[in-house]
This record gives sequence, C-alpha cells and structure tokens, in this order.
Amino acid sequence: MEIVLHSFGARLRVKDGLFKIIVPDLTGAGLEQVETFPAHEISTILLQPGTSVSSDALLYALEHDTDVIVLDHFGTPSGRLLPNRPSTTLNIWKNQLAISGTRHALRFARQWILQKLRHQLTFLQKLKSYRTAEKLAYIERAAAILADVHARLARLSLSEGTFEQVAASIRGLEGLAGRSYWDLLGQLLPADYQFNGRSRQPYRVWGG
Repeated sequence: MEIVLHSFGARLRVKDGLFKIIVPDLTGAGLEQVETFPAHEISTILLQPGTSVSSDALLYALEHDTDVIVLDHFGTPSGRLLPNRPSTTLNIWKNQLAISGTRHALRFARQWILQKLRHQLTFLQKLKSYRTAEKLAYIERAAAILADVHARLARLSLSEGTFEQVAASIRGLEGLAGRSYWDLLGQLLPADYQFNGRSRQPYRVWGG
C-alpha cells in the first residue's frame, strides 16, 4: 500500500510504532482527520508540496525499507530518501545498470512492451462490447494498429544493427502503439472530456 500526502498542511508522524497521518481541517471547523498504519503495510510514501514529514517518520521508513519519494507540483518524482546501507532499491538500480546497454536489456524491454500491448488489446476487446457504429470503428482501427505493432515487435531482430538502432526501433514501435491507444481513449469520451494523447503533467486539484 502507498501513503500519498497531497492535501496542504498534511503531516506524517510516528506514534506507538505506527505511521500517523494528520490532515488538518482548513475550514476552521476543527474536523482534523487522523489515520494510523503499521509499517509492514506501507511500501511507498509519496510527498507533494505543502505537506510535511518528521525526522522520526523518515527514520522509521528507513528502518522498514519504506520508499520515500518527493514529488514536484506536477506530481513528477524529484528525489527519494535512500539508506546508507544496501537496500532493495539500490540492488534494483545496480542490476538495471549492469544490463543497460546490453542485448539482454533489449529482450527485457521487448517482452515488457509485448505484454503491455496484449493487455491493451484485451481491454479494447472488452470496450467493443459496449460500443456501436462510429466508436466501434475507432476501436477496431486502433486494435488493428496495436496488433500490427505487436507482430512487428515480436519479429524484430535484436542482433542485427547496433544497440542504439535496435533500441530506436523498439521505441518507435511503442510510440506508434501508444499514440493510437491514447488517441482512441480520448475519442471514446464525451466531447467535454476528450483529450489528445497522454499527458505527462495532468491537471491536479491542490489541497483537496
């Protein structure tokens, strides 16, 4: 489970061996919200601007290998708290660096994208059950593109060309599928809610 502190003035503390979240009532009615969680249930703590965390809570997170990530105003990770001793996160980074730039990394990336495409195609198949006429045609066109990208990616040789060339081909195919998928989802929404593509910096309501 993740703890996400986003409301202005929200605080993370530790009390009686538990993470304690305090969310103030900014209306002045005195209806402060307080919740507690045991450390073993928390995998990640996300902190947005306007929130605070005590040093005791940070130490408690380090002791229990809880990932602490600080976000910027757009919700993009800006940094994280790391222990001085080896941790699971550091081991993951070490292994990622070890395979980066190798053909094994290309195989891993391709398998991950192929699996994502299969999940997206399954989701589009479900959407077809609830759409007719023009919107059904949108789904079928997008599904055809995703299926074609899946086939081309599965056939792509990872040994021909340089690492950079093969990586560029993988990114290009993933980009083609991604644009088609997110454009389709935008077209299926009511006109007032339609969007073009996927936003990396979505609109957020602060302090709510």
